[in-house]
Amino acid sequence: VLNALVGFLSPTAGSVTVPSRDALAFVGQDPGMVAGTIADNVRLGDPEASDAAVADALARAGAPGMDATRTIGDDAEGLSAGERRRIATARALVRIDAGATLLLLDEPTAGLDADAEASLLRSLRGTGVAAVVVSHRPAVLAEADRVVTIGGPA
Repeated sequence: VLNALVGFLSPTAGSVTVPSRDALAFVGQDPGMVAGTIADNVRLGDPEASDAAVADALARAGAPGMDATRTIGDDAEGLSAGERRRIATARALVRIDAGATLLLLDEPTAGLDADAEASLLRSLRGTGVAAVVVSHRPAVLAEADRVVTIGGPA
């Protein structure tokens, strides 16, 4: 579903329409990173984001102590999967701050403990934008205004 909304997949029937690519902020399960600093990777969401905006987004993404000046290799070499997801979430948050109106998340709280999960969910709800979230976690589903189940037992 998310891949169709982002434009990675074309539907086999019907159509998927979003206002524009600029309206989207996307966090996938395996987010890509580029060689550079953590701040460089967050700024992929908004190249004009200030250092303060980057630090704020990292904090809202659950990584308040992350060093934004830390250099990382191609595809986030040296970062854990959780750190990569937090950076990608911060990237989406600066994109929302720059005007994106639809947040797409694939398992956003994977690997988080209950307290960190609750904090991140509060932060994401606080953006005020519409969100499409793919998740199997009960705490995430409990935050949803509407739950749509796709697939499952026959």
